[in-house]
Amino acid sequence: LRECGIEPLIDLPGVGCNLTDDVTVILTYATEKELPTEIETLGVSSVVMSPPNSSITIGAHTNTLPGVWNIPESWKPGFQLVAMCHGLKSRGFVKMDPNNLEGPPIIEMNYLTDKKDVKRAVDALLQLRDIGRSESLKFWRPKEVRPTEKISSKEGLEAYVRGTAFGAMYPAGTCRMGGIEGSLDKSLLPPVVNPTTLKVYGCERLRVMDSSVLPSNPHGFPGATVLAVALKGACMLVKEHKGV
Repeated sequence: LRECGIEPLIDLPGVGCNLTDDVTVILTYATEKELPTEIETLGVSSVVMSPPNSSITIGAHTNTLPGVWNIPESWKPGFQLVAMCHGLKSRGFVKMDPNNLEGPPIIEMNYLTDKKDVKRAVDALLQLRDIGRSESLKFWRPKEVRPTEKISSKEGLEAYVRGTAFGAMYPAGTCRMGGIEGSLDKSLLPPVVNPTTLKVYGCERLRVMDSSVLPSNPHGFPGATVLAVALKGACMLVKEHKGV
């Protein structure tokens, strides 16, 4: 705020920082056999645990539907294997634009800026390749067309990840909740929200009840977690309003 000429009433430097998201990587296959048009997925869906403290959600879908992931017509019929990488270390930020206060904010996701995240994405690709070569998919005679099996070196796979990986559209963390005494992760700025009340530190009548309070995304789809936070916050409001 000071950068924009605004003096804050409460100094919470963690607001807008710690922006996190999951990252998705994809392998694309063309097949010699036509795929069933009545299904959208190949029935491959699982969570693969990768130590330490990380996970990858793996799914698959056919490209028989028009416009799916912008697959060229020359690669149809075919399918894609998709891996969503969770528990990543890279952090971005969102802030006001000091040159245009009434315009859109500056959002910098900083995807894959941590080398460990790049390695996790490459490991996910290799797991997808193992699935693509599995006996259960041989009936369709799949051929990897993106990035192709010619790209197998560490450098080649890292370049593919950096050029094609994209966010899962589950942003979180910019009003991180936590104990005011500090975090076990010393690289993070102090928390913004009290986890026991969902109130912003220093404010009595301001609560945050969305994904921005999550210190990091859960290892999986975050919808249920966000719903639980919102429900807990709603119960707090009702209780406070009724004076119970």
